[in-house]
Amino acid sequence: MSQMCDVMENDVIDVYLRNQASGKPTTWNLGLYTAAPGETGGGTKATYTNYADVAIVASLANMSGTQSAGSTTASSGTGGQSSNNNALTWGTAAGSGPQTLTHFAWQNGTTPWMYGTLTASRTINNGDSAPTAAAGQFTVTAA
Repeated sequence: MSQMCDVMENDVIDVYLRNQASGKPTTWNLGLYTAAPGETGGGTKATYTNYADVAIVASLANMSGTQSAGSTTASSGTGGQSSNNNALTWGTAAGSGPQTLTHFAWQNGTTPWMYGTLTASRTINNGDSAPTAAAGQFTVTAA
């Protein structure tokens, strides 16, 4: 399950209760972390050589509706869960010491808006293949 950071909580309140424009990005950066971001951001971002956040354009084509994985129409489900419609790939480690990936964050640039714990941590060693998530594997649940 994902948790909202203060910046996202403030945006939701301002948009839905105060009729203000949203500050949400049109492209999210999905970052991997070795220590959890928290309510105010922070955490420890992965820094192995060749690491780069995955850019995901906010769209019906890129993230599923809440009714089913892979859907590309407006959400109509009841579980509040969305997942990636396309495979995601971060960078391959080269010339890096080991790092253990434990968390992720949906970011506006480098500022976390929402974060969570990976289902399984992964240690990245020099020369390891890039971390990936197959379509439908990376889920976010609003609760």
